[in-house]
Parts: sequence; structure tokens; C-alpha cells
Amino acid sequence: MAERIEPECRHELVRLATQAIEASWEEGGPIASVAYETAQIAEMASIAVRRWLSSGRRGVAADRFDDRTRDLAKGLIGRFERDPRLVGPLKVDYEHLAGRIADALLAKDRQISA
Repeated sequence: MAERIEPECRHELVRLATQAIEASWEEGGPIASVAYETAQIAEMASIAVRRWLSSGRRGVAADRFDDRTRDLAKGLIGRFERDPRLVGPLKVDYEHLAGRIADALLAKDRQISA
């Protein structure tokens, strides 16, 4: 997916990321639940899309799904944890949420590329 995209497409990606976070919340995901309780879902979705689209600038290849997902989780941890070094076992939960978001964004990417 190109780093520079039309605003309508970016809006759609944020909408898809929001849906993925909300789905995780409905399943009881701890990270999404905190985002819901603190009214940060929209912010989390926007940050996730920005991180996903800019992964290449951090040396993460667009075709390396697992690497991009870990990079996305790292970005979410960096933004939403007071001290990312102390995230501990929650890292797995961030990676799970990042995977849900990445799946949604990748599905849209495939639609655009088709």
C-alpha cells in the first residue's frame, strides 16, 4: 500500500481499524477494553493506520506481514503505555490486537491492489 493515499481511503482504513478494535473489545480483549473505557478507540485506530502505512520508513518491508504486525504492536505500546519497558505480559495482548487490525488493513490493501 502506498504511503501517500487519498483522504477517503485513509478514512476507510481508520474505519476498518476501528471495527477491528471494537470487535476485540466485544471479545473481551484487554487492550481494546481499556481503549473503549477511556474513549481512545478512534485515537488508537488513527495511530494504528499511520503506523501501518509508515512501516517502510522504519525498515519493515510491506510484504512482511508478521514484521509489520509486530511493528504495529510496538507503536501501540509506545503510545498507550506509560513506560513501554514495563508492558510485560500485555505485549501478547497488544500483538493480538495489532494482528486483528493488520488483518483488516491487509484485506483492504488487497481490494485496492486487485
